[in-house]
Amino acid sequence: MRVALVVVLSMGVLATTASPALAIGEADVSISISAPASVTANSPVTFTLKATNAGPDAARHVHVYDNLPPDVILSATSEGGTFDAEKNRVVWAEGTLPASSSVSEWVTLTPIHPGTVKDFARVTTSTSDPTTPEKASSEVTVGPEPGVKYVSVRDTGIAPSFRGVPLGDVVQWDFFGPSVHEISDAHGLGLLDSGPIAPVNYFRFSLDVSGEIRTQDLPAFPANTGKIVVPVQVSPASGSVHSSFTVTWALSAPPGGIVEDVQIKRPGESWSRWRHGESTLIEDTFRPDAGPGTYAFRSRLRDSTGDAESRFGPPVAIDVT
Repeated sequence: MRVALVVVLSMGVLATTASPALAIGEADVSISISAPASVTANSPVTFTLKATNAGPDAARHVHVYDNLPPDVILSATSEGGTFDAEKNRVVWAEGTLPASSSVSEWVTLTPIHPGTVKDFARVTTSTSDPTTPEKASSEVTVGPEPGVKYVSVRDTGIAPSFRGVPLGDVVQWDFFGPSVHEISDAHGLGLLDSGPIAPVNYFRFSLDVSGEIRTQDLPAFPANTGKIVVPVQVSPASGSVHSSFTVTWALSAPPGGIVEDVQIKRPGESWSRWRHGESTLIEDTFRPDAGPGTYAFRSRLRDSTGDAESRFGPPVAIDVT
């Protein structure tokens, strides 16, 4: 170890102190990161980080960093990884990395919303490295799961606030915070309620019933309102006065205490009851009973014991000749 001699003259006393040794040698560390090109939302994806020292000397005090993308769930890390929540990163203290050697680490993330996620890697060393800083990144495309519609929930609002959903599809609310949120139906039906959810996480609900359902957040977020419209299904879309049509307003019976009201609009007439207060029946057949023209159907959800009710969903028309 090289020692610098420092002479201090104070009140006639001669003293010597040792200064820290300067870094000796030179290293060339680099970092790479790799991941699959694409993944489906809610599926884990692993990013592999590889730190390499090309030498000529050993690299001391090597640290590998993974700066996580926002709005993902950190599912797992390789051994020794420490998560720094404040900086949203994982750190590995690798110690000394000999020349012509490498070390690999990994993180597994779960992206929950369609789009792209970009993960950043960095490596540092206390040894002199003329090529620092060493950084790399990898981007993954996140695709939607078939039959799922996504809504992001943040302190600043929800998006999109309107969702048209085919009967039987799923709505997933993705909670990105930073505060705790809770999504429930705004009609007082008790149809759906996520419960309090802290970010990053999600809540799913299968729309097996039809109607127009309004949603709300906690009182602290009065602007976080949404609307989901689920139309009935009518098949076929056209026919003659002798045809038989199947009208489906649910795929399973509604929850206890909730019924479906189905209305019909005959040619030249106003909306009227067709199937009212259905708690077990989910579909029925219809034969045109008002001659040729355009017929339409719509439905809503209602509390069978109180005044709570959803709005009617969008009308679905059939042409009869």
